[in-house]
Amino acid sequence: MSRQAEQDALALRAELDEKVAEIERLQQRLTIATRATASPQDRIAVRRPDFRELRELVSRFNPKEATCLSAQEWIQEIESTAAHYDWDDATKLHCARLNLEGSSKLWWAGVQNEVNTWALFSQKLVRAYPSARDPIYYHNQMTKRRKMREETVEEYVYSQVALGKRAGLSEAVIVKYTIAGLGEFVSKCRVQLGGKIETIDELISQLKWMEGMHH
Repeated sequence: MSRQAEQDALALRAELDEKVAEIERLQQRLTIATRATASPQDRIAVRRPDFRELRELVSRFNPKEATCLSAQEWIQEIESTAAHYDWDDATKLHCARLNLEGSSKLWWAGVQNEVNTWALFSQKLVRAYPSARDPIYYHNQMTKRRKMREETVEEYVYSQVALGKRAGLSEAVIVKYTIAGLGEFVSKCRVQLGGKIETIDELISQLKWMEGMHH
């Protein structure tokens, strides 16, 4: 190749590089303009959730916890969240994996090589953790439950409510179980629960009043 030909080739390459750079700049401007004009709904639809969101938008699945949703209910929670945020099946499966705890995490370690779709994951999890639990189980859990010192009134009450609802108990019965676990709290407040309390709202109102009197 002659010296002139080499110079021409270099000039053409430089011109080509400049054109490529210009195209990239135009593509960036187009992307920014598209994002600016897209509706909030469109932006939500195309945006992939990050690790933190996948952990926060769905509850943990730990079968050892008495208040844990059943496998079927938990799968449905993910489905409902996915429908709202327009997740695909791969995102649903990733979300589920991130929120497994306790024995379910060990279960996943044993099946992950053969479970690579959301449909198969859902099917196998429900089979591994059947929904039905004996009401006696919840009775025992609620009977043993006591308000812990580091718990707020609301945290204690609503943990009992969650257990009671899973056992199919009425609100009045749940209130009785909840009051039974308040022995230490009541003695520290030196004020007795007054009147006939049959609803959760009434109970929390009384407990907050007692808490205020104590402080």
